[in-house]
Amino acid sequence: MNPRRSFYRKLIYLGLMVGLLLPMAYISRPSGGGVGGRSPGGILARLRTEHGISQANLGEIDPASETIKLATLGMRGVAVNLLWERANYYQKTKNWSALSNTVRQIIHLQPNFVAVWVFQGWNLSYNVSAEWDGYRDRYHWVVEGIKFLIEGIRYNEDNTKLLTDVGRVTGHKVGRSDERRQFRRLFREDDDFPENDDRTTEERDNWLVGREWYLRAEQAVTRGAPVRGGSELMFYTYAPLWRINYAADLEVDGGADGRAVFGEIALRAWQSALADWQAFGRRDIVATTGEIVQLASVDALLKEHDRLDDQLEAVAGDVHARMVEEKRNALPPEERELLLEQLRDPARRNEVNQLTGKTYVSWEEVVEQLAGEKKKRAEALSLRRSEVADLYARTDNYSNQINYADWLLRCTYESEEATVQAREHIYKGELALQVDADMLAAQEFYEKGFAKWRLVLDKHKELLNDNLLLQELIEPIHRYQQVMVNGLDNEFPDPFVLQDVMDAHARMQQRGQRPDPQAMPGGMPGVASP
Repeated sequence: MNPRRSFYRKLIYLGLMVGLLLPMAYISRPSGGGVGGRSPGGILARLRTEHGISQANLGEIDPASETIKLATLGMRGVAVNLLWERANYYQKTKNWSALSNTVRQIIHLQPNFVAVWVFQGWNLSYNVSAEWDGYRDRYHWVVEGIKFLIEGIRYNEDNTKLLTDVGRVTGHKVGRSDERRQFRRLFREDDDFPENDDRTTEERDNWLVGREWYLRAEQAVTRGAPVRGGSELMFYTYAPLWRINYAADLEVDGGADGRAVFGEIALRAWQSALADWQAFGRRDIVATTGEIVQLASVDALLKEHDRLDDQLEAVAGDVHARMVEEKRNALPPEERELLLEQLRDPARRNEVNQLTGKTYVSWEEVVEQLAGEKKKRAEALSLRRSEVADLYARTDNYSNQINYADWLLRCTYESEEATVQAREHIYKGELALQVDADMLAAQEFYEKGFAKWRLVLDKHKELLNDNLLLQELIEPIHRYQQVMVNGLDNEFPDPFVLQDVMDAHARMQQRGQRPDPQAMPGGMPGVASP
């Protein structure tokens, strides 16, 4: 190759590079001070400002982060990949200080990559904490993960994924771990946890603090932030659910000394939980179809549907019944006779459903048989009935997804004085038996508790279908039975005040049913890792 030609080619390449750098430098000019005031910067800076994705719009500006980004000279992606590999190595070798420093380097390079904050926050709270033997060390790393997420919010303000993750970990990891009693006690005593100085002793509960972060996420949505990391239905479920968990755990270990709390404090907690859950039921939820649903409107929609049926019957007269009878008469004789037999025998309902499909008459078919003003009126009613039916089906589906009615029932009966007193008496009976070994005192407290539960069950008869509550009640009943028969040489009362509970529990066992804490009141929706 001619050396001169090669030299000229290099000059051309250099000129092209300079030619490309000049427009790139122009369109990439950062916003900042300039002659006569603040400069809007280049095209890219103006677009970032216009769409709210500049660092100033997203959150705090970290000078160290910006410096490191410049120092990588466009190789930030490569540097981050290397650091991720190093972080994984340090975690495998349990070099926790090096892991912490490496994660810090990653976030300096990618402060607005939310997945980094989400994953490493979860990693510290769930994975790293599990590597330690002492519960205090495990608690330390759980809180480190929470603090890491909170730091991420500084650089990504109003990011609902980060806000809800703080609420989730604070509630779920502290309140549902195997070491939950120790974690909840340490949490109440933790003066270093963010904003704990501003909270009273009663407010220093992991469920209430977690609820605060869910409420912050809801406030961010009202300011225009999108819901991230899940459906809108689940997004709005957790704040009231965390209030319910607070009230429930208050009667287990909610006191400053780790003992249960009852009386007015527990009663107010459950009443607040009921109010929150009812408010949630009245909240407008945007369904996937764009419809607005309110979970508390299920019964009202069903009543409206039935009312529209009655109005259509009134407008159509005997047309609907006549058309049904015509379809029945059109059936072969053996099927018609079988249908009549099935209608007389409710036990054969499944067989009836197979044949009644052939005799079903829709209101649209009825409308076609009408004329004049009756047809216009029936068309309007039929259209409205279809709209109500669709909205009812969607609302009922959403309600069933989170067991709205079951949680409402629980909040209702738990917020009554008799229930709080029943739980307090049973709790004192357990202490008398298991701590003080005082069987006479245990007998007295158990019997007082069962009498109060009798009042609750008489008022809410549907509770005998609640498998989880049946399981909860049968355990102290069995211990009371042991106290009476084995401890005090007395006979078990006959009739027993909660005999229906024992019978319902026996039927549950015969059917092979087991309470599902994920699907029934007293449990909570599953929380998956990110």
